[in-house]
Amino acid sequence: MPVIPSLAALPAAPRRIILHWTGGGRRANAVDRKAYHYVVEHDGNVVQGVHPVALNMQRTWGDNYAHHTGGFNSFSVGISFAGMMNSVSAMNPGPAPLKPVQVMAGLRFAAECCMAWNLDPLDPRQCFHHREAWELHRVKGTQNHTKPDITYLPFMPELSRTETGPWLRRKIAEMLGMGPRPEPRPQPQPVFEPLPMPVAVPGSRRWSASLGWIRLVRYVSDREWYFRAESPPLGPVLRAGVRWSEMPLGPR
Repeated sequence: MPVIPSLAALPAAPRRIILHWTGGGRRANAVDRKAYHYVVEHDGNVVQGVHPVALNMQRTWGDNYAHHTGGFNSFSVGISFAGMMNSVSAMNPGPAPLKPVQVMAGLRFAAECCMAWNLDPLDPRQCFHHREAWELHRVKGTQNHTKPDITYLPFMPELSRTETGPWLRRKIAEMLGMGPRPEPRPQPQPVFEPLPMPVAVPGSRRWSASLGWIRLVRYVSDREWYFRAESPPLGPVLRAGVRWSEMPLGPR
């Protein structure tokens, strides 16, 4: 079992735990371990990811952190269940469906994390699954609105897509001896779409003045704080610049 870092060992306290499935096989592979802090395999074994939790306990940038949830990686811990390759639905989960023993082991590990970091598992602002980043918090990132994890469980097909998150949270809370209570309703964040990426084309304004502009748009598009609405005025300004760069050059 991986060691859960204490709050004293981290540069800042985790603000949330985000649950995932890998979309792969029954065991954690190199890609899974790079994307998540912890991966729970089919037998319940919890595997440590490549990037320690501490690297996400800051405003993330670059590549040296776990990229598990677009727009929600800063101060977030990603715990993923290995499996669900080629999954379509609870009734057609593919060759590596999630197993009850696996999910219970992962939720037990998440409960230990909540206890270590003083997180409330019943609060959907502090504990939620990947798709809820979009459905509850309106953080679109680049792909959150298309991700199916964890909107269904193969061993509990009776759960609807909106019931899976609350069920996971209740199970974690039960493992900590917490009684049921109504979930607080999270306040949705503003939605910020990914910026269009300019491509220099001869004969357009972007050809003569675009190299610096492309670098700027590429930089901002890759920054998590753009998607988290840290600087909302930048979106319209950069979009206007992209449109300007696409205009044909006037007479010389």
